[in-house]
Amino acid sequence: MRALPASVDAVVTFFNEGTAAIRKTLEALLRQERPFSTIFLVDDGSTDPVATGVFGEYPNVQWLHNEVNMGISFSRNRVIQLSTAEYIACINIDVILHPRWTTELIRLLEQDPGIGCVFSRMEPEKNNLLSAWRFRFHEQKYNLPSGEVKFAPGHAVLFRRCELLSAGAYNPALKRVGEDYDISLRLQKSGLNTWYCNKSLSVSIQQDTLANLSRKQMVRITGNNLETMTGEVFFRRSFRIFLSRVMRNLGKGRLLFLPIDVIVFVRGFNYFKKAKEKLKFNNPVTVCS
Repeated sequence: MRALPASVDAVVTFFNEGTAAIRKTLEALLRQERPFSTIFLVDDGSTDPVATGVFGEYPNVQWLHNEVNMGISFSRNRVIQLSTAEYIACINIDVILHPRWTTELIRLLEQDPGIGCVFSRMEPEKNNLLSAWRFRFHEQKYNLPSGEVKFAPGHAVLFRRCELLSAGAYNPALKRVGEDYDISLRLQKSGLNTWYCNKSLSVSIQQDTLANLSRKQMVRITGNNLETMTGEVFFRRSFRIFLSRVMRNLGKGRLLFLPIDVIVFVRGFNYFKKAKEKLKFNNPVTVCS
């Protein structure tokens, strides 16, 4: 008797995302040639939770909700513990998978037990100036043939679930950035490779605006240390990155990138100040007499 194919689940976490973005990502997951057994959608404490009833027509979808924002690592770990599938895919909102994504990447894992996680090349949906800037400076660049790499960016990654559990799953302390590098490194320490598939099997449909790029820049600089980072430290790091990019863009003749460099630098600092003010408002200091 022919053995049944191994099962695969997907986890998609989001925070304050619109219904349209969730729907596009979900529908791409449902079009997989090798289908997901369960698609777990985790609302990570959105301030305006999505009305899950509008997604009632979709099969094999399970909704989870965190009462407060816990971060991407905690949310993914909830599903890793709940799932019983052999494989698990961690997918970001605004990433559209090619229908053969699971087919191609599971095949790679099945062929080589030494691979711990695998991901494919991602391309932007729109080839405009802002998207080109993001893919130059905010996305990991892979222009090499398929093969072993240092880490898998967390946009769309496939794992064996048992190996994720053996490695301790994601580090919940890494709430906003660094969780993908950390889990790749721990899998490698256990003797498992991180593998890149050069086929273009995913598309980023993220809406690139100057505001979004500036917010993302702020998050990349503060990392998981927003609460403790001072304005002086943030400014120094931000200015160093800004200066490096300007020099590289001048050297490469990418003059159209220069206004974006300036705006992202200035707005990034403004978003940092707003984020710190929000933290202070949400966590007022109590003075005891």
